[in-house]
Amino acid sequence: MPTLALAGMWVAMDRRAGQGDWDLTLATPATPAKLAGPVLSLRRQPATLAIEVGDRRINGALAPVTGPVENPSCFGASLDGRLVIDDGADTPALPASNLKIITAAVALDVLGPDFVFTTRATGALVGDTVEGDMFLVGGGDPLLTSGGYAARPRYSTIGQEVSTRLEALADAVAARTRRVTGRIVADESHFDAERFPNGWGDDVRGGEGGPLSALLLNDSRRLDDVTARVENPELYAARELTRLLRERGVDVAGEPAAGVQPASLGEIAAVSSVPLREVIRQMLVDSDNNTAELVLKQIGATAGGGPGSTLAGVAAVAAKLAEWGMPGEGLVIADGSGLDRASRVSCRTLIAVLDRAGVASAVFAGLPTPAGPGTLTEASNADAFAELGVDQRVRAKTGSLSGAKALSGWFELTDGRQVTFSLLINGDNATDRAHFTWRAMAEALAGFSGGPAVDQLALPGA
Repeated sequence: MPTLALAGMWVAMDRRAGQGDWDLTLATPATPAKLAGPVLSLRRQPATLAIEVGDRRINGALAPVTGPVENPSCFGASLDGRLVIDDGADTPALPASNLKIITAAVALDVLGPDFVFTTRATGALVGDTVEGDMFLVGGGDPLLTSGGYAARPRYSTIGQEVSTRLEALADAVAARTRRVTGRIVADESHFDAERFPNGWGDDVRGGEGGPLSALLLNDSRRLDDVTARVENPELYAARELTRLLRERGVDVAGEPAAGVQPASLGEIAAVSSVPLREVIRQMLVDSDNNTAELVLKQIGATAGGGPGSTLAGVAAVAAKLAEWGMPGEGLVIADGSGLDRASRVSCRTLIAVLDRAGVASAVFAGLPTPAGPGTLTEASNADAFAELGVDQRVRAKTGSLSGAKALSGWFELTDGRQVTFSLLINGDNATDRAHFTWRAMAEALAGFSGGPAVDQLALPGA
């Protein structure tokens, strides 16, 4: 009741702006000398009143945005950690690539932002000769590349600057050995041999992601035809290293094979990825499905202590979300990328994950802006964001599947505060409905500064 009274008084105050000075002190009975002012004065309650008024203002500003949001879709927004828009925010919906936000947040917690993926060459090195086979041991690096692949379409945004070059490993090996009496043997045992998550349909297998391996080179794409995928990614990697070594004058006697290295072999050379924070940025900016799936498998390997797998990664993600106290009703995590149509996430859960990460996190830094680079630049509303002057004030992850369109992230208000939002549109005409809502939200928030600041309410004499 005191809060309602104060809120009503703010409305009255707002209407009387510019009409002269007024006494804001509520009439109170005589009080003991130890009280400095009235119990319900604005000096004592400015923060509560600012929250109430601010929440009403942003709710009113975003109310027109909620029109296209119908079951099984959801829209939610939070300001300063409080949910201020709840349009079916608890409805579990198909998140598409917005699931990568959860994969990123959990990976940074489980693995740490400085984690690196390492690819190793091992063998019995005697002088400058490897006696027997040399093993190429995969560490799950999703950004391992060779040849000219770093300039291919997948890397049109930031992939080239964060790639792990197989040539660097070949250089390091060639600096130590001139001969391999056996073969280059690919060891992908760091992860399981599952090439695709079970729930991926034929429409995404090979086209949108996979085949997966702890020795994933060039996204399992052929260098002479990047639209064609290789069937055995581990052998492809071994063949490429064999070629690179021979080009550097190393005599490799045998032809590539697959196997598991003996524990007794020592390391000859190694090459590591950029830190996880940069891997996460590439995953989010490029919306890279393979990166998301290998990161998920690494989460499973680290949390479970065994070979990484989709199943182990999914279990670890679910456990971490429960540990964080995230909303879990109707939650289904089926893979790391969002390609599996069985996944279901609510807008409230995505907002909670984003709010927990915060604007100082690698998740925030990794999300693209409409100004580019990244998938948000490709969204049909990118020009609209620029027209409204907010293309540098939005950081968000897009998501797109048949019958599903998503956008979740942060929108910076004119006062510098961040609105965390999530919009998951499912059903017929999802793309058109989502784009309408994206633009409406941008228009509603472009010049919005939130509610009154506390110091606006704590007026002199209050």
